[in-house]
Amino acid sequence: MAAESKAELKARSQRYQSLVLKHAASTGQINVAESINLSEATVSRFLSEDTGMERACLIFASLGLKVVPQTHICVAKPMYDALVTIAAGAMNNPETVQKLVWEE
Repeated sequence: MAAESKAELKARSQRYQSLVLKHAASTGQINVAESINLSEATVSRFLSEDTGMERACLIFASLGLKVVPQTHICVAKPMYDALVTIAAGAMNNPETVQKLVWEE
């Protein structure tokens, strides 16, 4: 993996922050705080201050880690590439495509 520039790391970090804030808003800071035995004020400070979440997300990005929703399934890139190749090959076969068509 080629080294990312500081700008690329910052952009990826900002996407992570956006995802965290979106999920924190939908879950509610009080619920997050209660689930990890912290005060709501502590969670709020972590989410809003430059030294908290922004720094954590930048560290994750620089380590090559991703922040993704728990509902997503992640696989290694070689596995993903293999699955894409298999799926593309199957879709290029007219017989396979026809089997996917629902007939009544």
